[in-house]
Amino acid sequence: MIRQKAVLLLASAAIASGSLFAAGHAFPGALTAVYEFKAVNSDEVKHLLSAHIVVPDRETYEGTRRVSEGSTFYSYERFRLALQPKMSGHIYVFGRNNDGDVELLYPRRTDGDNYVSRNSKVSLPYNGWFRFDRVPGQEELFIVQSPTPLADVEDAMTYDDCDYARLLHRYERYTGERVLVRRMFLEHQPR
Repeated sequence: MIRQKAVLLLASAAIASGSLFAAGHAFPGALTAVYEFKAVNSDEVKHLLSAHIVVPDRETYEGTRRVSEGSTFYSYERFRLALQPKMSGHIYVFGRNNDGDVELLYPRRTDGDNYVSRNSKVSLPYNGWFRFDRVPGQEELFIVQSPTPLADVEDAMTYDDCDYARLLHRYERYTGERVLVRRMFLEHQPR
């Protein structure tokens, strides 16, 4: 499972179905955002919401380098998400582990505004890194983009113990209609 440390933010990408990390939170309310899309498929979502995984460059120890989605990651390894959305909107990142536990990785209460302008290049978290915990397995990252804030997610962020799995499942079903959801798979091995 991937954990978000104090200064870590994670943006993840999801496609029409999938899920991400661990934690538990409930999200009351209905879907609040509407995109004007017709039959958006996974390739179109990847084009509209470009996302890449970056890790510290171990050769130079300066900067970062991009790795492929199918790369293997190890316990306690750090990473960020590099995003470039084709449309302006609010970004939310969820993570799901092998057990189906879902955690909201970005934004956190202290992150401020999660609005991203179209064609801007954003690295999440803004400060710090995401880290894999010690429990190996296949992790999923979901990046959710909406033209307006998602009221049910924003409300759920005010509670310490919410079930984000139910909320993420709802958005996965409506990708392309009301939100864009992009999913990425990360293989997590023990160190």
